[in-house]
Amino acid sequence: MRKIIYNQYGNNEVLKITNIEEPTPMADEILIEVKSASINPVDWKIRSGDLKMMSGKKFPKGIGCDFAGIVKKNGEGNSKFKVGDNVFGWLPYKEAGSFSEFIIAKESLTEKKPDNISFEEASCLAMIGGTALIALKEKGKITKNQEILINGCTGGVGHIATQIAKVFGTKITGICSSKNIDVAKKLGADFVIDYRKQDVYQHDKKFDIIFDTVGNLPYKKAKTILKKKGILLNINPSGLFDILHGLISSKYKIIMASVNNEHLRELASLSATGKIKPIIGKSVKLDEAIETLSLLEKGERILGKTVITN
Repeated sequence: MRKIIYNQYGNNEVLKITNIEEPTPMADEILIEVKSASINPVDWKIRSGDLKMMSGKKFPKGIGCDFAGIVKKNGEGNSKFKVGDNVFGWLPYKEAGSFSEFIIAKESLTEKKPDNISFEEASCLAMIGGTALIALKEKGKITKNQEILINGCTGGVGHIATQIAKVFGTKITGICSSKNIDVAKKLGADFVIDYRKQDVYQHDKKFDIIFDTVGNLPYKKAKTILKKKGILLNINPSGLFDILHGLISSKYKIIMASVNNEHLRELASLSATGKIKPIIGKSVKLDEAIETLSLLEKGERILGKTVITN
């Protein structure tokens, strides 16, 4: 089988498409034929070594955490899945490797794919959906009628976060580019700010929750548009101050995805009922994956998500 692997931390030059033996699942694991895997910024942060505290120092390593595919084989013991089941899920950072033809996944981090969404859409759910749930529900304590600001509301995490915030009945202000304003409104944004033409700090509005999925609303400035008990949630901290402040402040939290089965079940339910639906902005084959990673890392802007299909 073919898989993208690397033997040292570095830039995309360390990545190689390699032929390796098909793995064998152990107890509580399943072998999955990958039909689609989605790309996330954390993928190149792991590859570069920025997150080696979580990804470890053991090589070779694979890349990619999100996946959707078909169960091909179960490990020993009982399984909640049957061979042939369509599933989606998440690989923890130390076990990343979904940019591959086959993977071993933990049963506890795998869920059945809703019939009404494609493999491509399902492969986008775990990381961005889990991040949005952790941010809005667990850290932000989102409730009905709150004023929510989502910076990057049509991006990877942002477009799912906007849909989830709408499920909770909040009043959503989204920030995006002018070309995506109509998309933002369809996703559920009640008011949209074009970041190229308007300054969020000049609007006469304060927010219960600011979810910064871009990383350009520093707390020192963003706190001026937070309500007294408001909270800023950030998935892209910049600088030591941001990181340290996120550890001690009750009004500013850094969000790092750690997806669990509860998140996957909730995302499957929301998808099955049509309340959330990932946007696929770009689809490439495994042979194009390394070049595509380079483009995204250099700042290529894609509406929604980019996926790798087999």
